[in-house]
Amino acid sequence: MSQAVNRKRKSFLGMTSFQVGVLFIFGLLACSVIGLLGFFVFNNGLTGNGISDFNFTNPSGAIIGKWEVVSGTSIGSLYEFFPDGTVNISGSFGIATTYSFPDKTHIKIEMGNLAVVYEYTLLGDELTFSNDSNILTFKKYSELSLNAQTILGTWKRSSPDKSECFKSVSTTPQESTLGVDMTPQEITFGTDGAFSLLYGGYYNFVMNGQYFVNGNNLRMTASGTHDDPGVFGVSVAGSPPIQVQRDFNCAVTISNSRLNFTDTLGQNTFFVRAGQ
Repeated sequence: MSQAVNRKRKSFLGMTSFQVGVLFIFGLLACSVIGLLGFFVFNNGLTGNGISDFNFTNPSGAIIGKWEVVSGTSIGSLYEFFPDGTVNISGSFGIATTYSFPDKTHIKIEMGNLAVVYEYTLLGDELTFSNDSNILTFKKYSELSLNAQTILGTWKRSSPDKSECFKSVSTTPQESTLGVDMTPQEITFGTDGAFSLLYGGYYNFVMNGQYFVNGNNLRMTASGTHDDPGVFGVSVAGSPPIQVQRDFNCAVTISNSRLNFTDTLGQNTFFVRAGQ
């Protein structure tokens, strides 16, 4: 009689098929957990600063564009950020300026050999840069309608100052040396169509008058008197006051914090709201 031979089924790495199946299931669960953790960490890294499409080199759709300074101390009143990491700042005299993001909450502005790092926040159309010595608040640049309400208040001369709108049209040599052939330091507009111009330097005096808006043009008539400054600004004793009268008609654009006078040659003179 022949005897039956019992053969033992082979296993993978010494494990039974049941043990292999259990190990396979645990592997799938581990991969799923790791994938979920990776997704949440990555997503949180992108949205932790409130900008869903944040990228350390190019935050597309967030900071790109023009922003005007509405409070704080800055060399310029308008910043324009470009996708290539460059930024134009009014008043920077054409010095090459760049920006970058050291991390999710800071921005670095480099102008020549100078560099400043700010903590920044972006909420809608308001952007804030802050560090230990300064806080800059920006608004997304947007031009407003020129009228008595938007122009109301005091404006201080800024840069550039190249427009001929405020310059004398007289060809009289005497008038061109009186010091009134210059841009005023301040303009104050009232609600009743009245305004005043404050000049400085040798010719510190105020001119008053009336203005009205005609489309994008601002027309003003002003008059005032000041003492004869004499040679090199030395007043001449007993000299009668000098009467000055001016007529203005200049193209003007206005935004939240900037007033721009543009002459017929396209040259600009900027003013910013007082206190900025």
